[in-house]
Parts: sequence; structure tokens; C-alpha cells
Amino acid sequence: MKPDSKQRLRQARKCYEETPVPEALPYLVRSCLRERPQKTRWARVMAPALVCLCFLFVTLLNCSEVFAQTVSQVPLLGEVAKIFTFRSYSEKDPMKNIDVRVPALSQTGNTALEKRVNQEIQTKIDGIVAKAKTRAQQEWEAYRATGGSAGDFMPVIVTVDYSVKCSNQQILSFVLESTEVRASAYTQLFCYNIDMATGNDLTLQDLLGDGYEEHVNASIRQQIARREAANPDLDYFEGEMGFQGIKPDQSFFINDRGNPVIVFEKYEIAPGSMGIQEFEITP
Repeated sequence: MKPDSKQRLRQARKCYEETPVPEALPYLVRSCLRERPQKTRWARVMAPALVCLCFLFVTLLNCSEVFAQTVSQVPLLGEVAKIFTFRSYSEKDPMKNIDVRVPALSQTGNTALEKRVNQEIQTKIDGIVAKAKTRAQQEWEAYRATGGSAGDFMPVIVTVDYSVKCSNQQILSFVLESTEVRASAYTQLFCYNIDMATGNDLTLQDLLGDGYEEHVNASIRQQIARREAANPDLDYFEGEMGFQGIKPDQSFFINDRGNPVIVFEKYEIAPGSMGIQEFEITP
């Protein structure tokens, strides 16, 4: 094999191995297989071929800019092309155990939007990881200074991941989640809600109109009351520690129905044992 052919083969292999699989593709494959459930034999035979075609599609999408731009113009395939790609990395040693999955916005047709969002994400993740490393180093040094055995030290565990809540031609909503585990787990949520037509961040007022605060507050109070009535074990905080109304910078994401979902982190309005609290708000 000629040297240039070997080089192209290595590049193709590298591109294939680094290609992330869009979250939408498994659903597309399953939907294709469900179209004719009576022909189960056909489905069993064709399933591997469909999976191979999907991987070929993703490889071309990530390795060929021309192909990606062409696909993004096709209505059905455009939603798959407008995906979050990501890179994953881990850092593990006696002091820390860090796992990170980095999302990146691409193929939106708005390079300024992509640059802004991707830079925000990277800056946020870099800050989270840097602070975690500093804490891990400090705890390690303090532990060893008091005579602690290196083998008995519990490393700081940090996970950074993301989840897509809504992705269509109009709206993109996703949540970046950072969890740090020591004696207990502490989670931070960073919500991104984007108007794909303008590239602007969507607000609750954009989604619910004027007077949204009163509407949202009333809905959350009603949902809290219903939850406590349905489950006596739930015990939301009351009084000054309880829900007092949403904040001007209230965290929320948009679900696949296009409705905002108000998010409260652990301990904000309920005991930590109840976890993160979510409240869907309908117009």
C-alpha cells in the first residue's frame, strides 16, 4: 500500500473512532424497525444494515463539512445534523476521579451563536474542573499532613455531563450538570435555552408572556400542594426557607412539549434527600 493511501486510511479510521453518535439516531433506527412489526424476520435481517448506515451517516456528517451543510438543508435529516457533538475525557489519580463529557453546538448555520455557546460551555467546564482539582489537592495535603494513609484517602469524584431537553428547528434546550461527591453529592445545573431563529437566549417572558411571574409562582405552589397531598413522605420547606417565588435569573429548561420546566437544586426548597425539584409550567 502506498504511503499516501496508508495516511488516508489512518485519517479515516481516526475520524470514525472519534465520531460521536447523535442521541436521535437510536430513535430513528427503532422507528424504522417499528414501521412493519409483522415482518419481524425482515427487521432482524435489516437491523444490522440500518445500524451500519447510521454510523456511516454520522461519520460523513462529522468528517465532511460539505456533506453536513447539504444534509442540514433536508427537513427531516436537518434535525439530526443539528446535533451536539462532544469529547470525553477522564483524569484519575489518588486525589481525584474526574469524568467529563463536553457538548458542542454545531451545524446551526449561525457561527456566531455556536462560538458564543461553545465558549461559554468550555469556560464553565474549565472552571468546574479547576476548582475541583484545587479542592482535591488541598484535601489530599491536609489528609497526608495528619498522618493519613494514601491508600485510605477517598478521592474527590467529579462528573460533568449534559442532557438535551428539546431540539427542533425552533428551540434548543439543554442542561449542563456538574456533580461532586464527597461525604454527600452536590449537583449544579446550568440551563441553556436558545431561539434557533434569532440565536438569542429564551426567557420565561418569551415563553409565557407578560405577568409570567405570578402565573409561574401560582403553578409551583399548586404543584407542591398536590405532591404533598399525594405523598405524605414529601416535606417541602415552609416559611422563609420554603418557596418564596421565582428569581429574576431562575433556572429552567424547555421540554419536548415546548413548556418551560422550573428547576430547583437540592436544598433550595426541599431537603436534599428529595433531590432536584422540577415543575413544568403550562401556558
